[in-house]
Amino acid sequence: IIGVGNTLGAFLNSFLFLKITNSENPLNNSKDLFKFLLFCTIPGSTLSAFSGVSSLLVWGFVAPETYWNVWITWFSGEMQGFIVVAPFLMSLLSIEFSKIRFKIFLEAIGIFLLVLIAARIAFHSLKYPISFLPFPFLIYATFRFKKIGATTSIVLLSGIAVYRTIKGMGPFAIYANDSLSLNDSLIFLNTFIAAITLMTYLISTVLTERERAQNNALENFTMLEKLKDAVNYELERKVYERTQIIERQKEELERQIEMAQSIQLSLLPKNIPILPEVKIAYKYQPMMKIGGDFFDIKYTPSKNSLGLFICDVSGHGVPAAFIASMVKMSLSNWYENTAKVTEAMDCIYENLQDKLGANFITASILDLNLTTGEMKLARAGHLPFIVIKSNGSVKTLLPKGRIILSFLNPECEEMTDYLEKGDLLILFTDGITEIRSPETGKMFSEERFMTILSEQRNEDISVLCDSIFEIVTQFSGGLEILEDDLTLLILKF
Repeated sequence: IIGVGNTLGAFLNSFLFLKITNSENPLNNSKDLFKFLLFCTIPGSTLSAFSGVSSLLVWGFVAPETYWNVWITWFSGEMQGFIVVAPFLMSLLSIEFSKIRFKIFLEAIGIFLLVLIAARIAFHSLKYPISFLPFPFLIYATFRFKKIGATTSIVLLSGIAVYRTIKGMGPFAIYANDSLSLNDSLIFLNTFIAAITLMTYLISTVLTERERAQNNALENFTMLEKLKDAVNYELERKVYERTQIIERQKEELERQIEMAQSIQLSLLPKNIPILPEVKIAYKYQPMMKIGGDFFDIKYTPSKNSLGLFICDVSGHGVPAAFIASMVKMSLSNWYENTAKVTEAMDCIYENLQDKLGANFITASILDLNLTTGEMKLARAGHLPFIVIKSNGSVKTLLPKGRIILSFLNPECEEMTDYLEKGDLLILFTDGITEIRSPETGKMFSEERFMTILSEQRNEDISVLCDSIFEIVTQFSGGLEILEDDLTLLILKF
């Protein structure tokens, strides 16, 4: 009956442990430990104690008046077996001995020997209350070897403690009438073992959970590192692919811009007319490879007249260059008769008004009779015609006319004036006079421009063009940082 009760108690606790904790070891985490202590030791111990003590009572080995005393002793002994021996066996079975280094094995043996020695000293005599002497070694073994360190130390301590107490030695050996009270001694001893076991197991469980958390954190960190590397690789690949696409698009765009530049340059005068009455020079520098400035020169031999045109389309780059090319096409009637200066402006407006959008155009146009020096001029909101007289005086001509907008007719008025021998006629765009110094922020200004023209009027006009461009670009800090297209056209009569 006792054997059956003990076996059933063990099976009951084992069944409850597997059912409640679903774990291989109660020391794996604090939740499983508390479930094990509360629900997986008491039922089996109770069953075993009742079956064992009751059978002894029935067969006359236990007196009725000592039943509960014997029952408590039996129960505490069963509890000790379940909380001390069972975790030790489960921890022992989980060890892979082939992976233990010999140095670690020797260290463990040394620690367990210290636990044995401390336990023998603590439970050697009744005179000295040193029952907690093994505790530091228990703590060290637990910190060093976690579950197997804690359970092995508890088994060793419990074994020494029980043996010495039964022999009447140690602080828990209780005597009554000069004889050892075994039941009372074991009850107090088991209470001590339960307390010290619980503390040791709690420490082991906390250490195991912390180690598991650290390992999980390390695994997560490693996984994040791998994920980061994978993401970085993928990003680098995507960036590389995108960069290649952008590079190809950039190359294609540059090729198209170069083609547009070639087309735009082909729209400018290919050859300057060589005429005995006048000398002509010009400079053209778009802010980018293509720009919104445009000018043209048209010589009509039958009338011995020379037509000059200059315009500035708002904006920069491809859109402005595209509109400038349409201006060229709108001048087809003017090329046939350069004297029709106001009609030419109206023609530009009529052809482009529905294509300008938010852009606008400023323009100046003239027809010069090379025989008489008579000029017919028209202006659509553009900068003034500048005439530098041979004596250095400056004259500005401002025919009335508004800028060309999609919704606004320029309503240009024709003006007549005359050039005399030695006079300089200058047409230009605002990129020259409105360019700013990066140091002071001040504009170059028309006044400075006209002063330079007046001072250098006797220079060859090609040299004069180059000189003005050099002065302007130095003032602005270089061609690389231009903020607008630059166009300059000089005629010497």
